[in-house]
Amino acid sequence: MTEPVVAATSSVMPLGILRDQAVAWFQAHVWTYSTLTQAGMIAAAMILAAVIHKFSTGRVLNAINNRKAPARVKQILHSLRRLLYPLTALVILYFISLLNAFGLGAGRYELVGAAMSLLIAWIFIRLAVQIIDNSFIRNIFALAIWGVAALSILGVLDE
Repeated sequence: MTEPVVAATSSVMPLGILRDQAVAWFQAHVWTYSTLTQAGMIAAAMILAAVIHKFSTGRVLNAINNRKAPARVKQILHSLRRLLYPLTALVILYFISLLNAFGLGAGRYELVGAAMSLLIAWIFIRLAVQIIDNSFIRNIFALAIWGVAALSILGVLDE
């Protein structure tokens, strides 16, 4: 037996009907060719960025470690090195969006645009919090700020 759900208008709706409506909405708005295509493009960009990052990390680490610089500068360079992955993914997604702009894509790419905006926010936030010397506090600030930015980018804070 299903439990009734009390809506804001104080009418009772069985969970089965609510579940069916949620599944229908999901199939109509999320489980679409466009959304799945964009999700595949984002996944492919992230995988390609991970491969590029894996092969370039050694060279970047050697360049940082062989540099004659103060310890704080090296620490900042190591932190910036961690941004190579999201930056690479951003560049790949940018080229995917350019293909769409030249008519080689399959429609509007809102999900790719949102992923690019989230990556840009992450990169700028990580750059901005470099002034915080304590890495734990720096990461807490970055995560909190990015969480608010992500909610804003995705339109959750607009309401």
